[in-house]
Amino acid sequence: MRSIASRLSRLGLGMVMLVSGFLGISSAVMSGAATAATTTVPAPACPADWTCTELPNNGGMIQIGPTQHVTEVGGSQPWVFLRGYGLHPGDAVRIHYCSLNQTLAQAAPVCATTASGVFQTSPSASIYVLDDGTIAESTQVPLDDPTSGQPIHGNVPGRSGNSTFYCDGAANQCGIVVTDGNLANPYTNTPTPQNSAAFPISYDLSSVACPNKQTLIPSESEFGIGPLLPTVDRLNCTTSAAYNFFNTEQSGVSAVHDLYENVRSTSPYAIRVAFTDDPQDPNQQKYLPAGHFVLIPMALSATVVGFNSQMYNGGRSFPQTSYNLTPNMVAGIFSNAYTGPNPDTDFINCTGTCPSPPCVSATVCSLLQLATAHNGYYTAKSFIAYPAGYQSGPTDHLTHWICN
Repeated sequence: MRSIASRLSRLGLGMVMLVSGFLGISSAVMSGAATAATTTVPAPACPADWTCTELPNNGGMIQIGPTQHVTEVGGSQPWVFLRGYGLHPGDAVRIHYCSLNQTLAQAAPVCATTASGVFQTSPSASIYVLDDGTIAESTQVPLDDPTSGQPIHGNVPGRSGNSTFYCDGAANQCGIVVTDGNLANPYTNTPTPQNSAAFPISYDLSSVACPNKQTLIPSESEFGIGPLLPTVDRLNCTTSAAYNFFNTEQSGVSAVHDLYENVRSTSPYAIRVAFTDDPQDPNQQKYLPAGHFVLIPMALSATVVGFNSQMYNGGRSFPQTSYNLTPNMVAGIFSNAYTGPNPDTDFINCTGTCPSPPCVSATVCSLLQLATAHNGYYTAKSFIAYPAGYQSGPTDHLTHWICN
């Protein structure tokens, strides 16, 4: 899914790990709300496994990641995040997914133009730079092996004609191309070394994180922990006693039951670790005392709600990249109770204190408008929300909380 602004909403949900004897890990999910700035925002340090490159002709910094060890998440084609800093306010920055078998200096790339049955949404985007010189976006970077028989359809941006290409992470290299047409002289949206930067994607094509090195640990889990484990496995390759989780996603009850049934098994494939987000469930509690398990609180998990939103200034739309939402606001957007920041949504009387924009009325404002305001911009006219694309216990808890 393309989420112009995706945020984690903490609702006090936890994940624990049950161990039948020997292992513990610890991790955390971090989340925070940003406040939109009115001055230029400096670029942060480049995160690990990201690629950070300056656009030519003092066009600003683009950070994309992860660009290394990219893999599928929850059975869906992978996505990456894009952030821009020090860009020219008001410029339209174009983002494309392209074949990168040649450099920009060698030839203008062929880039995807349609979903082609490979993408879940449009493979390209055009985003206006905010007043503080920033942009933010998430975009899909799918693999499409030649054996699929379904090539990606595209063309050279800014030119007529049609072409096809594949992306297999090996001989057929692909990645993101970011273009600001105003950086070239004369202006052009066709990617060149004068107006664009290319970001190749390096995929993790191996199903085993560190072959012939790690100890195999069979595990079973609640839905939701699965997407984290490939990252855990990869990080453990750097340790002197590496291990690799061979995990099966079922449910918390199934995971605890199978751990209990495997306690006395000597098979190397017996379940030794179970992940669950509801160990207090009576259906799970009946196994825990009998099994003499070690119960390790592991992490605060999060419910991820993605949503599309834009803000407006002078007839142009901009991605609204920061939100400050209460749990009730998240629930309202998720349940479609809040379809937009209208004055009748969480309204408050605000005579003389309601800035316009973002508010559309001088006397009655929405707390949702005020909490997510970017001064000088009208906020989104409508919201579209959806949960993560894989099952998880936290998402199940969220929907039950909303329904009740």
